Amino acid sequence: MATFGVSLILQQAVRDVFSANNRPVETPDWLAGSLQINDILAITYNRLYIIIFTLVLFLLLLAVL
Repeated sequence: MATFGVSLILQQAVRDVFSANNRPVETPDWLAGSLQINDILAITYNRLYIIIFTLVLFLLLLAVL
């Protein structure tokens, strides 16, 4: 119960500091668009970036362990 209470306090503190208003987030130009593999399959650049970033982190973690 104490952990839940602390999480509520921290969430409210962040809302007070940064405000709770939604702010638009725009995709940078270098992540806009998609990689067209064939007529059926297209992968957006932001998803491709996430996949590559995840694989790099996984390989780094594997090397450390």
